[in-house]
Amino acid sequence: TINAGAERGINVNVVGARIGDFSQASTSFSRQNLLTDTRINAADLVRVVLRNPTGAAITIPAGTITAVAISR
Repeated sequence: TINAGAERGINVNVVGARIGDFSQASTSFSRQNLLTDTRINAADLVRVVLRNPTGAAITIPAGTITAVAISR
């Protein structure tokens, strides 16, 4: 569950990801009203952050988060 106005992050290993590359993420579940942000914090590591901009808590169902890095 992500409370109203809060965020949760997870690190996803992506072989070949480098700082400065572009990154994207997708989920196997509906994100409802959650906003998704990605960034590469270190080599081979994409940080995926789900933010809840709503006024109510959102429960995240079980599922998979997949990330990719796109070389610049």
